[in-house]
Amino acid sequence: MGIRQAMNENPALTTGVTIAVIVIAIGIIIWETVGGSGRGSSPGANLRWFSDDDGKTFFADDASNVAPYTDKHGKTAYEVIVYQCGNGKPFVGRLQRLTPEGKRNVAQLRKQNKNARISMALNMQYMEVKLPGPGHPWVKMGSAEASTMTPKCPDGTDNNIQFVEPSEKDRIQ
Repeated sequence: MGIRQAMNENPALTTGVTIAVIVIAIGIIIWETVGGSGRGSSPGANLRWFSDDDGKTFFADDASNVAPYTDKHGKTAYEVIVYQCGNGKPFVGRLQRLTPEGKRNVAQLRKQNKNARISMALNMQYMEVKLPGPGHPWVKMGSAEASTMTPKCPDGTDNNIQFVEPSEKDRIQ
């Protein structure tokens, strides 16, 4: 059974997924608006996490890089969201990139204003995400498939899971 057929046959599930995506999007917008990401005030404020090996490893690099981009090792790097469970080892929860059209829009915005912040609306329209590792497809950020990409700890739970922000010591060499 395809996703479309499943959605047509289960309108309650479709409504639930749609509401969840909207709530997540609104939460992200509010979080970014009030500065919840910590960017701009923390020691690594101008850094983001990236990976050039499908999420096996990750490194901090300049936040002005728009993924995908060619990193200092000549590889294609994607932005990643890094999590940690309790005192466990940090891990990549998902990779994300802008579509070619999204990258063009960002370049145009930055041409007009070098310090332009990229709006969440632009990110939602042109952002694609995937789980780390081979065999996982890129999907649109607001899709039903993307809404199922919730991070899990290595033990399969989501107990004590938290974002990990990069710092200068994590910067790519």
